[in-house]
Amino acid sequence: MLTALINKPKRLVYVSSGLHNSGDAKTSLSDLTWKKRGDAQWADFQAYSDSKLHNILLANAVSRHWPNVQSNSLDPGWVPTKMGGSGASGDIDAAVRTYVYLAEGGNGDATGKHYFNSKERRVKGDALDKILQDQYMKDCEGLTGVQFPKL
Repeated sequence: MLTALINKPKRLVYVSSGLHNSGDAKTSLSDLTWKKRGDAQWADFQAYSDSKLHNILLANAVSRHWPNVQSNSLDPGWVPTKMGGSGASGDIDAAVRTYVYLAEGGNGDATGKHYFNSKERRVKGDALDKILQDQYMKDCEGLTGVQFPKL
């Protein structure tokens, strides 16, 4: 909940992934720390996908709770980084341009949106669900003890 601890900036940019589409909001929000599912059910891909869906949930929740702060998310694509590996086919420069585009407000006043290659992109429906967004924030507050400040 680092977002809850900072002074409100003009803009926030959360990095997600197209793999958020494989995220399972209902299961993951009922067991954020995988304690119920346990080590035997741990799945790297699912945990990663869930975390990327969570990033979009947070970006969208922040856009509602802090209407004076532009809060958006982006998908950098599968780019050649230490994580993506040298075989990644994405364009790292396009990913950086998208980040800068959002950080500098190139998308005007848009907030609660998701971008890929500096263009708005649709997200999984769960990411737009205000109940799931607020549940995620509440769950994070419960885990960290840090309450998200209101206006």
